[in-house]
Amino acid sequence: MQTDCGGGSTSTYASYDFTFNLPPANDDCSGAVALTVNADYSCSAVTAGTLLGATASGVDETACSGTENDDVWFSFVATATEHKISLTNVSGTPIDLYHSLWEGSCGALTLVANSCSDGNTSNPSNLTIGNTYYVRVNSWSSNSGAATTFDVCVGTLPPVPANDACANAIVITESTDGSCNNMVSGTTASATNSPDYSPTCSSSYEEVWYKFTAATTGYYVVNRTITAGSSNTYLSLWTGTCGSLTQVNTNCSLVALDEYLTAGTEYYISVASYSPTVYFDLCVYPRTTHCVPVSSSTSTSTSTYIDTFTTTNGVANISNTTTGFTGYYSDYFDAMAVSGQPASTFDFNVEIVGGTVGCAIWVDWNNDLNFDPATETVFNTTSYTDGPFTGTITIPSGTANGDYRMRVMIDYNDSNPDDNACLHGSRAEVEDYKITVDNSLATNNAIIEGFAY
Repeated sequence: MQTDCGGGSTSTYASYDFTFNLPPANDDCSGAVALTVNADYSCSAVTAGTLLGATASGVDETACSGTENDDVWFSFVATATEHKISLTNVSGTPIDLYHSLWEGSCGALTLVANSCSDGNTSNPSNLTIGNTYYVRVNSWSSNSGAATTFDVCVGTLPPVPANDACANAIVITESTDGSCNNMVSGTTASATNSPDYSPTCSSSYEEVWYKFTAATTGYYVVNRTITAGSSNTYLSLWTGTCGSLTQVNTNCSLVALDEYLTAGTEYYISVASYSPTVYFDLCVYPRTTHCVPVSSSTSTSTSTYIDTFTTTNGVANISNTTTGFTGYYSDYFDAMAVSGQPASTFDFNVEIVGGTVGCAIWVDWNNDLNFDPATETVFNTTSYTDGPFTGTITIPSGTANGDYRMRVMIDYNDSNPDDNACLHGSRAEVEDYKITVDNSLATNNAIIEGFAY
């Protein structure tokens, strides 16, 4: 670089470094990058894109909202009359992207009706199989100099699942335990709503069906893990025959099931979703321990938790103070115990942090691995309060010597939570402790020996 100093004189040369961002190869329709059309919605094949250096292509810049002065282009050949376009892994600046779908030839493109999308997914329909379509991606912002990167995926609605109806339920073999060694994979993509599901639960959901026969009598866990897609996916358990089913569980919005089943009985499992783009793993296994409590919706918030649980007037007592948030569930069974004899009592104190909650306490007095709300609830609120929650627990007369599990739950979303010790809301915490019963601790067993005066 040299300065013109006037009068015919110039300065000496000075050197500077700078970077010039060349427009990407697909800055215009003629350079559109070909996309792979996926056979389903899982987006196993994606194509990378960037707006770095992109300029206006001049194609109808008022067709959609946003400012189309930094657009890039992709193309694909339709294999179905409807496809799903997804922009994923968006990063850089800005991240608010816009996309649209076009047909025809470069230089004479026409916007596909209803294909303008401010969201990162769209489902253009009424496409012609075999035709080439162009995807235009631009930032919403009117500022030039976007440095955004992203991936583009074109998906195809898969065929209706084979187990779309109860009559075609897939047989699932029960797993040995929670390792889910007989897990099956499935999807609700393209599923429909059936008359076996809608009268009891909802006509707005699509569901698929599985079945199994319980090998033993006892508690079984049905567990589903989402591998891709929406989290609005719910489980129900049924008995009877297709067309005349009875729901075993009492809630249509459960993400896991824990139910007492009878050996030799055939059960049906429905996996239902509000969005048809869900992929999941499913397993069934007999429960050999007490249930680990799960949330009925999303993960538990750190805003509300049990901060103190103590007992008094037991022979030995629990003192678990200022614990803070330790996660949605803490198992202190092997570490902290209160003890006493049959017919004796002890007092408890539960202190919380974060708002007002409902609180419940259960004791599994018959050690059947279940907390029966009818016979084993020892404390329960009926309204929201901020605590502390206090009370007295009586060890029933005739209770055999041994250890018994006590569960303490607080739930921000349930003022009366004693109906299910295995399920709580999205802002809750649960802690388990031990009650040790020992008849030798009873005062009526005391005798005086060897006393003389």
